[in-house]
Amino acid sequence: LRKAILRSSGRKAMHDEDQIYAEEVAAAKNAGEVNAKGLDWFSFMISFKGVFLEGVEVVFIVITFGLSADNMPVAIGAAVIGVLLVLVVGIAVRGPLSRVPENTLKYGVGLLLAGFGTYWSVEGLGIFTDSHQSLEWPGADLAILVLIAAWYGLSRLMVRALKRPSSAQTEAVSTTSGS
Repeated sequence: LRKAILRSSGRKAMHDEDQIYAEEVAAAKNAGEVNAKGLDWFSFMISFKGVFLEGVEVVFIVITFGLSADNMPVAIGAAVIGVLLVLVVGIAVRGPLSRVPENTLKYGVGLLLAGFGTYWSVEGLGIFTDSHQSLEWPGADLAILVLIAAWYGLSRLMVRALKRPSSAQTEAVSTTSGS
């Protein structure tokens, strides 16, 4: 979320997925084609690393949620549905990520992480919880939506506060202050 705020305010350069894609394609072409037994090892290793990293992450998430809810079958079922959904969308879209508004997507993901993170952190500290041992969240789990909205409002205020003036505004200020 911090990086999204900096990008939105002009303090950090926007991600240019087209440029990144072109650089990756050039790197792949420069790697050459190394076929051994009909396998392009460069492409295989890149794919393996990405799938392995994401796969391990999903396994940890599924185990964590399944154990905390004391319901591994539901967690595993949800993970399988998620994999199938991503597979269907991937097959349907079949294009470079430059079509995805990455900066907006990262902003949204940052808001979700901040909202859920605040909710779980406060619960972890024992301030609010799901049990009847101490205070409960107002609105129960719907409080997450309020937290996300609050983070959105705060982030927009931060973008406004950090916004760099355009070059025309800077020139107008320097001209006015010089006279």
